[in-house]
Amino acid sequence: MTNPVEFIGYVGGTATFSCTSRSDTEASGFTWSDKDSNIVIDNSKYQETREFDVCSCDTFLSTSVLTVNNLEVTDVKSNYKCTAIYGAISTVSTAASLILRYDEFPAIYAVKNAASSLTCKWTDTSVDQSKITFAIKFKTSSGSAWQTATGNKNNHEYVHSIGSTSTSYSDYYWKCETTLDGKTFTSSEIQIIVVEETISPATTQAYTSGSGNVKFTCEFTATRAVSANTMVWYRNGNELMENEAGKIVIYATDYSSGASKSVLEILNPTTADEGYYHCDATYTKPTTRTFSSSSGGLYTVTVSPAKAVQYNVDSYTFTCTVSVENSLTSLSFYDVNNAATLSGSPYTVDLDSVTGDGQRTAPSLSLKLSGIQLGPGK
Repeated sequence: MTNPVEFIGYVGGTATFSCTSRSDTEASGFTWSDKDSNIVIDNSKYQETREFDVCSCDTFLSTSVLTVNNLEVTDVKSNYKCTAIYGAISTVSTAASLILRYDEFPAIYAVKNAASSLTCKWTDTSVDQSKITFAIKFKTSSGSAWQTATGNKNNHEYVHSIGSTSTSYSDYYWKCETTLDGKTFTSSEIQIIVVEETISPATTQAYTSGSGNVKFTCEFTATRAVSANTMVWYRNGNELMENEAGKIVIYATDYSSGASKSVLEILNPTTADEGYYHCDATYTKPTTRTFSSSSGGLYTVTVSPAKAVQYNVDSYTFTCTVSVENSLTSLSFYDVNNAATLSGSPYTVDLDSVTGDGQRTAPSLSLKLSGIQLGPGK
């Protein structure tokens, strides 16, 4: 009998084992086993084909080929055996092993200007890693020569690190080469998809009671024509649902050019809507990756008084208070007629920022106007 031989395959691929029996009659059948259990030929996971031939010396050659589809790590076995049946007599082959490696180089997403890495992986960790050699290669265009990238081997993996991923990396072609016992296997070629957050939620937005709705916009752009499958908004880390209590409206637009945009509108905000807002964009093809935007804050501004002041005193103090969970960089009064910031005589401006570890910050700005005279409203 010609025995089946060791097969080296990859995850998701196909393995074949073959055995041939020589006799003066044709084999009436074949069975395949693994770990002394018969394999059920279901024409899905396992398939079998048979061939019969007659050699010149009037002996029969009977061949059975076992195909194992959609290989998984659980298929890694060391005793795939074939049994040729001749009526009441049977002949059993020696065992053959299945070794798995990862042939398909996983496509990756990377954040623009952020660190990233490419990983070449051998799946079957039962193989002595000292016998495996790796190489990650790249070329800058489809017609250029392949170059070898530097990397570090860690047992059954080989990693090439990218310090800062620019969009130019998406133009490179990459492949992984693994070698075992003198046999070299080459993966398919991939290109890195670089994703950039092009518009983040506004760093801060203020509202006053009755001032209308507030919008946050977030947009991600990929260097390939892929769009985010989902875009989810959060306030202080808690997911927001569209039309939540009649307060939230979310507009999402996906573009075939690779841009994914979502607009969050908060209807007639109140102090209950204060907090930090960000969105997550999740891509699922060719691989799954989620990106988070930066956060934008929403806070309340209250001004006292909120009406015109009668000129019956020679001075008056206006107070503006901001409710926000972070310190402000600036707070000022200005003339609504010409948008000029008010400072210097006859104005006196005092900023009182009350802060504390873990405590709410409530900056308060007071404007004292002295020597009031009749004139245009300010």
